[in-house]
Amino acid sequence: MTKNIILKNKIINILSDAGVQTPAFEALIIIKQVTGKHYINLIDSDITKEVELKINDITQKRKEGYPLQYILGYWDFWGMNFKVGKGVLIPRPETELLVEATIDLIDRDKKVIIADLCSGTGCIALAIGKELKNSEIFAIEKSEQAYGYLQKNKYLNQVKNVTAILDDVLDPKVMDQNTKFDIIISNPPYIPTNDIAKLQKEVKMEPIEALDGGSDGLYFYRNITKIWKTKLKSKGNIIFEIGIGQLGDVFDILSQNGFINIKYKKDLNGIDRVIFGEYI
Repeated sequence: MTKNIILKNKIINILSDAGVQTPAFEALIIIKQVTGKHYINLIDSDITKEVELKINDITQKRKEGYPLQYILGYWDFWGMNFKVGKGVLIPRPETELLVEATIDLIDRDKKVIIADLCSGTGCIALAIGKELKNSEIFAIEKSEQAYGYLQKNKYLNQVKNVTAILDDVLDPKVMDQNTKFDIIISNPPYIPTNDIAKLQKEVKMEPIEALDGGSDGLYFYRNITKIWKTKLKSKGNIIFEIGIGQLGDVFDILSQNGFINIKYKKDLNGIDRVIFGEYI
């Protein structure tokens, strides 16, 4: 048997040599995943050979560049568990700001109708649905693989006020049955096409269609704004997650499409991350 502390340090060294940015954090997550116990409860304990082999297998896959979230099969977002795997974008902590900004705009006692575009795992829609139980939310996703995860996550988290829809958000006919929304939310693909090749190895294993925002990264912002503004109620809001350096361009897109009271929020790293405006 191997001492837990020795194995942890071995994992950290392997992941660090492989270029993983947070090797100590990931080592703890891997140990917890296999043992089912928090590391603090295992500091002085021994690891059996069987458990060590499982941990080594996960560590090797991570060394080869597979996203840890895909290896584990789930990830945490807004205090909820979400199934993830090949073919769906991994939920990221900065996206929780999009959920927070949406909740801040809404009276919790008021019934609102919300559309979550490019929904992926459904993490945004389901987190908001959990918090705003009087809301009615439509989570729309084009990819069949991602849509499968969206359905699984709705069942897993038992959020009943979210409706999953398999469709293309850039088709003007989507949700065109006289439905008007109070809020439209989207974390669309926003990485410029030529920047995809420069991404970390594990990020490039995520679906390209969930990353590629066109030549300048703004393709989805332009088209979603143009198509979906007509589906908003008077004084309804559109809320986007944005990438680094995109604030000015997305501000202009919203302004040119008739949005007013445009505001933005920074994430915990001081990066402009969320922008929203009101349509009149």
